Amino acid sequence: MLKEAKMKKKKVIKSIMFLMVFCMCSFANATLVSYWSCDDPVGSMTLIDTVGGVNASLNGSMSFVESGVGAEYGNALLDAHRNNYATLPADPWSLGKDDFTVSGWFKVPGLQARHGNVFTVGAWNTGGLEMTLLKDNNVDGIAQGNEGKLQFTVFGMGADNAYVLSNNLLVDSAWHWFAGVVSGQMMSLYVDGVLQSGSGVSYGAATTASTTGIGYIARNMVCYVDDIALFDNALSGTVSGNALTSGGLYNVWQSPVPEPTTLVFVSAGIFLGIFRKK
Repeated sequence: MLKEAKMKKKKVIKSIMFLMVFCMCSFANATLVSYWSCDDPVGSMTLIDTVGGVNASLNGSMSFVESGVGAEYGNALLDAHRNNYATLPADPWSLGKDDFTVSGWFKVPGLQARHGNVFTVGAWNTGGLEMTLLKDNNVDGIAQGNEGKLQFTVFGMGADNAYVLSNNLLVDSAWHWFAGVVSGQMMSLYVDGVLQSGSGVSYGAATTASTTGIGYIARNMVCYVDDIALFDNALSGTVSGNALTSGGLYNVWQSPVPEPTTLVFVSAGIFLGIFRKK
C-alpha cells in the first residue's frame, strides 16, 4: 500500500509539472490544444484527449499497457501490428498552416515492413504533416541509409513539400522524445532534446501544411507511443531553446520525479525549472 501511494504521488507531481510547463508555453503564445497522455485504462478502445476532447478510436490489436519504465510513468499505447492505427476525427482543429508544434514519445523494437506514422494529419492532395519512422528509403534500388530514422514532413498540393530527418537511427527499443516545429513555413525537428542538423528547411507557399483532415496516431507500425501533444503555434526563439532542449518540456517528460535544480530565464516574467532524474 505504501509503495502504491508513493507511485500515485509521483504521478501527481509529474502531472503538475506538465501543466506548469504547458501554461508557460501558453504565455509565450503557444497554446496546448490537444494532449493524449495514453494513461487510459487497460482494455479501453478510446485514446482520450484530456485537453481538447479530440479522442481517437483504437483499431485492431492496439492496447494500453504499462510503459515498461516504472509505474510512475503510467501507461503507454501499444500498436502490436503493422495494420493498426488510432483514428482521429476529421478537421478537429482550426490551426494555421505556418505555426504549430507536435511532440511526444515513442519506442520502436526494429525496422518496419513499411513507413509507419507516429503522428499524421491530412492527405497528400490537400495538405498535412507526418512524423514518420522510415523503412529502407531507397532511390533507384540504392539504399540511402535513412531506414530507421524519424522524418518530419509537411506536404500538400504544392510541389514544394519539405522534410527534416533525425540525425540517428531510432529503432533501438528505447524511448525517444520528439518535437516537430513549424514557424513561418520553416521546419525544425528535436529528438531527445537535441535540435537535428537538417532543421531550418522551408516549404513553399503553395504547400498547405494545415493540420486538418483525418489524423492517425501510431499508424502502420509496431511501436509504443506516449504523451503526444499538439500546440497551436510554434515553440520558437528562447522558448524552443529552453523548453525543447535544456529543460522544460523534454526534461519534465523524461523525469519520473521532477526535482528542481536550477532555473532558466525564458522570457519576461517566465521561468522554467530544469529537472533531473533521481
